[in-house]
Amino acid sequence: MLNYSDELTLERAEYRLTSACMAERGFKYDPPAVGGNPPESSNDSNMPRRYGISDPEESARLGYHTRSSQRPSDTVAPISEAERTALLGVGKPGKTTGGCVAESRKKLQITFGTKASELNRASLDTSLESPEIQDLMRQWSDCMKSRGYSYADVYAPLGQFNQSSNSGIGEAERQTAAVDIECKKKTGMVEKWFAKEVAIQNQLIEQNQLSLTKEKEDLERAIKNSADLH
Repeated sequence: MLNYSDELTLERAEYRLTSACMAERGFKYDPPAVGGNPPESSNDSNMPRRYGISDPEESARLGYHTRSSQRPSDTVAPISEAERTALLGVGKPGKTTGGCVAESRKKLQITFGTKASELNRASLDTSLESPEIQDLMRQWSDCMKSRGYSYADVYAPLGQFNQSSNSGIGEAERQTAAVDIECKKKTGMVEKWFAKEVAIQNQLIEQNQLSLTKEKEDLERAIKNSADLH
């Protein structure tokens, strides 16, 4: 999967080419700042919260909120319809033509697929359906209930406290998060769930080796092209 460092390399090159393309069409394009809003995870596996919250120190400060939810939101200047067409092209989503973004990505050969990300999601979904993880989830839920909290699964409190918003973090949220992590430790949930997923992922990798190899080669080529542009 594309990690954050490689993503920044691709973005810098793409934005540089896109800005030059827009200038040729008579527009000044100010792309978003590269690296100004780093994600919670280095790639879309989202390991810090894949199984719900798991970091005691961070949860003691933020509860179920994320670091990024506490940052100021970026403001994006509005653009005209002519600028939008020059930037994104014309046509339906996924089938646009003529835009500077598509032209830049073509030059960099950013054509790699999403098989690795698809398998990453599939392994989590498969694990959630397994008897072992369902039993772990019941153990965690029972532990939470014994402390006065009623949640069917580890993702429920994330939704309750709306961790993506910049709303205030109350003491009730921090206390719930602390008990959540205590119950995960008591059941050994994170370690056992991770081991289950590794086994599933190994099977998926073996079954999709050719597709993954090609995707890796395409990604490496795009990263090299982007790095050479600097």
